[in-house]
Amino acid sequence: MSIMRKSIMGLLAAGMLSIWGMPDDAFAQAALSSGCATLAQNQAWNDGIMALRVGVETKDYDAALKAAAPLTSICGESPILNYYVGLAMQGSGDDVKALIYFQKASQHMS
Repeated sequence: MSIMRKSIMGLLAAGMLSIWGMPDDAFAQAALSSGCATLAQNQAWNDGIMALRVGVETKDYDAALKAAAPLTSICGESPILNYYVGLAMQGSGDDVKALIYFQKASQHMS
């Protein structure tokens, strides 16, 4: 984990940094209680994101969505996850669902 990421995660954990308009302590608690705080070390997450990306890039949208399914239980609010799910939905022709996922992705960007 990079020094910058460790510093940011430390500030989040200490409740000294606020993202997405949530109160500092509420955000820190939410980040720590979800699996989102440790994504860099989560091999299942990294493998799943790679499979999702490959599915989108090769236009195998069914495979991409299948790879995304278990990732939602790890960190469903991830902007990266929601962006790629949006691309897969758009590629499979479901523009309404794609828009929902793109909106989710943008809501959780810092």
